[in-house]
Amino acid sequence: MALILGDRVKETSTTTGSSDYTLGGAETGFRTFSTVIGNTNTTYYCCTDGVDFEVGVGTYASSGNTLSRTAILESSNSNSAVVWTSGTRTIFCTQPAEKAVFLDASGNMPITNNATIGGTLTVTGVLTGSELDISGDIDVAGTTNLDVVDIDGAVDMATTLTLAGNADFNGDLDVAGTTNLDAVDIDGAVQIDNTITVGANDQGYDVILYGDTASANITWDTSADDLIFNGAAGLIVPEGQFTLGSTAVASTATELNLLDGLTAIDTDISSVSGSDDTLASAKAIKTYVDSQVTAQDLDATTDSGTIDIDLDSEVLTIAGGEGIDTSASGTTITIAGEDATTSNKGVASFSSDNFSVSSGAVTIKDGGVVTAELADDAITTAKIANDAVGAEQLADNAVVTANITASAVSLAKIANQAANTVLVRDANSSGVVSAKAVTDTQILIGDGTGFTAAALSGDVTMTNAGVVAIGATKVVNSMLADDAVGADELAANAVVTASIVDNNVTQAKIADDAVGADQLAANAVVNASIASGAAIADSKLATISTAGKVALTALEIDGGTDIGAALTTSDLIIVDDGAGGTNKKAALSRMVTLMEAQGFSSDDPTALAIALG
Repeated sequence: MALILGDRVKETSTTTGSSDYTLGGAETGFRTFSTVIGNTNTTYYCCTDGVDFEVGVGTYASSGNTLSRTAILESSNSNSAVVWTSGTRTIFCTQPAEKAVFLDASGNMPITNNATIGGTLTVTGVLTGSELDISGDIDVAGTTNLDVVDIDGAVDMATTLTLAGNADFNGDLDVAGTTNLDAVDIDGAVQIDNTITVGANDQGYDVILYGDTASANITWDTSADDLIFNGAAGLIVPEGQFTLGSTAVASTATELNLLDGLTAIDTDISSVSGSDDTLASAKAIKTYVDSQVTAQDLDATTDSGTIDIDLDSEVLTIAGGEGIDTSASGTTITIAGEDATTSNKGVASFSSDNFSVSSGAVTIKDGGVVTAELADDAITTAKIANDAVGAEQLADNAVVTANITASAVSLAKIANQAANTVLVRDANSSGVVSAKAVTDTQILIGDGTGFTAAALSGDVTMTNAGVVAIGATKVVNSMLADDAVGADELAANAVVTASIVDNNVTQAKIADDAVGADQLAANAVVNASIASGAAIADSKLATISTAGKVALTALEIDGGTDIGAALTTSDLIIVDDGAGGTNKKAALSRMVTLMEAQGFSSDDPTALAIALG
């Protein structure tokens, strides 16, 4: 991008606001900015509508044919960009007064800013300036009077340069010949690429190098021919770089510090004191050790024996054993435990998730063994403690009939049933025991596969007390079996002696209580002799000891008296010993024992329900 000035460049513009000017074409007799200025170049411009004006530096862009307001030099808007309203105005190249170079009234050309001269500048008169920056050569044939000279580059002097005052060099000073300086005061850094010689042979001079700390310096004292470190000054030598004469000192600073405080080399240490600072020689040490060690032994006691080692001639052997290894390296003996295996004792680690170790004792934590760590079928019956398996440990349907011992299910283990129900194998079922409801006046009727609850109906009815009645006028002559009419059915005095045929006095003919023990022959009373409705007192019944004489269907519990108290383990139940064997009594305590043996808790009211699936 360059600053371009051109003559006869003027166009119109209808741009409003303070945005870039959009050029509308050259006026008659003038040229366009695109033709003279060119893309991305800058120029001085003036835009006016005859009233307002704006002078500045503009940058032309061929894209859009615009001239941007790069810098505003002067304007009717307080030297800011004019905000144009609608209308047409002219814009042209100009030469701003503040950018013009001219001769003043005295014929001089004042230059207030920098001037760049690409060719030769010939000055026949006096050149006056506060600063003169010359990037090329300057050839001065006469005398040059300069108050201050700042030279950034090289100065080539063909003859002698005489300076009456001070010379301040900010750059390099390259002196090819000899420089004779009476005194040199150098405030900055000095780089010397060759040898520095102070004095001459047999004629030396002191050289002092000062540090930042007061009184700290290094002095080459020419009168003593010594290099002296004064005050806090010190000498730091990198390790391995210190040489005395031609011999390199291999000792480290730590090793040299061991000699600090030593006063002499002692060749006899047979008698020393605690404050003796002498250094013993190797010969003295050997003599002393030999005198102390000779005829000495090392006594050692173990759990299973005692030994002594002659320090002059014997070696102490430290042997390992099963699970223990020994090794030696340098001056160290290591006794280590081997890793334990199934065939070798040794050191073993235990997972803190499963085990706890205290004072050498290893125990399994509560909950330390989880299910995933147990092999299939690893827990046998012998491993399960009594009462260890409760309801929570049993899976659904885990207890089957084969798990329940005979006589083990007590009444306490039977789940409570609804009122007026009996546990039976119901008719039309698949054999599963169920609770059969028996309602008012119903009885259970067996059909060979189960029981059906039904009430008597028709000519015969039965009360809840078990009394069966035949309805009035329901009995006709055809219903009467031979000998069916007894005394109760006959009217008073209806039967007389004459009415009785010999050998025709049947049981029905005999009045109540008319036949006593004296009237009965031995074995005279048989089953047929007892009326179906006869009430036989308990005192008249002998013990029934023959199996099968009382059918289960003959047991009637509905009319029985409730026990009136909670069942206890001393209460009795009837058990078929061995299923199909002899009926025996059993205490409910045996049921408790059976259930507990199967893993049920005696406090669990749902145990039997789980057992029955």
